[in-house]
Amino acid sequence: MLKSTKTSYLVRALVFLALALMCFCVPQGTLKSIAWIAGLAIILAGVATFFSSRHKVEGQTNVLLIVAACAMALVGLLIIIYPHIIAMLIGVFILFEGVEFIVAAVRSHKAKVSYWGWILAVGIVVTLLGGLTIFSEQWGAAVVSIAMGVGFLGISLASLLAMTTISKVEQFFKTVHSVIEQRTPEEQEFTDVEVLQ
Repeated sequence: MLKSTKTSYLVRALVFLALALMCFCVPQGTLKSIAWIAGLAIILAGVATFFSSRHKVEGQTNVLLIVAACAMALVGLLIIIYPHIIAMLIGVFILFEGVEFIVAAVRSHKAKVSYWGWILAVGIVVTLLGGLTIFSEQWGAAVVSIAMGVGFLGISLASLLAMTTISKVEQFFKTVHSVIEQRTPEEQEFTDVEVLQ
């Protein structure tokens, strides 16, 4: 079992490392892949909504559901055709986060917090990054891809750490088990009473 667990962690680490490298090396491709997956998911949700809207409630068709289904399909198609839309939405989120940091820095300065300048610097950098993500297609793809790449790299490293420590964990439990087996019946009974309390 230990060998199969180690192999599983190694395979996971290599797969996520490959995904991280793809994100870092081909940011436009990563953004297009995300756009296709998100766009198809939204289109499928729209199709499901359309078919659920066909059931008449009290003898009437639900027009709002039909409109929502068509809007979902349109949004899904737009995301597939224009993958930069995803980067723009993420950029808007990043921009608002940066503005929030700047506001927090101003409040921190008024409250005489000593590190308010660091908060302000982070806020300015994050706000600029958000603006670049919104208005530059290349920056948008890079930001999305790098964020995903860092996440995949983290999963890969965590899998490698788990793989290297699994044998130590198993050895620890073998040692504990052997100590438990070597106890006399009186020691075992005394320990069991302690555990129950």
